[in-house]
Amino acid sequence: MARVEPTIGKVNVGCLTSVETQIMSLILEAFAQAQGINRQHPALLVLDGARWHITHNL
Repeated sequence: MARVEPTIGKVNVGCLTSVETQIMSLILEAFAQAQGINRQHPALLVLDGARWHITHNL
C-alpha cells in the first residue's frame, strides 16, 4: 500500500500481512480524517483493480 501527497512530494508506504476490505476501509477513513477530506474537500483515489478493491463496501 502506498500513498502520495503530490503537493509536497511525500510518499508513505505500508505493508500489511493480510488484505481485507474492512482493514482498508479503516485506513482510508483515518487518512481522510487526518487530511481533512470530506464532501467539500474531496480527494482522488486510484486503485489497481485487486479483487478486494472492487467491492462496494470500500
